[in-house]
Amino acid sequence: MSYIDAVEKTDVPHPPKYYTEPSFEEVCGVPIAYRRQGEGEIVVFMHGAGFTRRWIPMYELLSKSVDFIAPESPGFGETPMPDWFRDFSDLSIIYDQFFTQLELDKFHLIGYSMGGWAASEFAAYYPRRLKSLTLITPVGLRLEDNPGVDLFQLGPEDLMDRLFNDKEVMAEFMEGMDDFDEGIHLYSEFSSSAR
Repeated sequence: MSYIDAVEKTDVPHPPKYYTEPSFEEVCGVPIAYRRQGEGEIVVFMHGAGFTRRWIPMYELLSKSVDFIAPESPGFGETPMPDWFRDFSDLSIIYDQFFTQLELDKFHLIGYSMGGWAASEFAAYYPRRLKSLTLITPVGLRLEDNPGVDLFQLGPEDLMDRLFNDKEVMAEFMEGMDDFDEGIHLYSEFSSSAR
């Protein structure tokens, strides 16, 4: 059975370590999964591919001093991909409505990897909503003098080198999954990125 067949025929497996049940907010007919904890200044974290369905130690640490919100974009984690979804413009519209429904006025936005691309797009459309924008290793942003790397052209080993400074840390995040389940999980996340 290929990864494609497994993703189409089964629920996508997820790493059990750090897994937490999400809350849901229906936005534009899409149930957006998110995790939220803490009090204080509001900080929203837009994820990269492969890091959904979890409340990782970094989130826990940040939630001790801020109101930390980690939504899952359509097609990732437990948020389904709607048929009408086309691009990051649609994602920005969905997130604007999501933040409105959560009654968030101005907040700090952090984007990691693909989430950095999504966060920068959101900031371009809705700058009035943000107190600050932080991009951590954003992918998808194109500069004339640096066209970037096409992650979809990388082999598994090169991809892991790009995602983790320390591969032992990656093993901790995928703990509890065999290679096949890990492949299905990553295939699902990265195929959503490609859309």
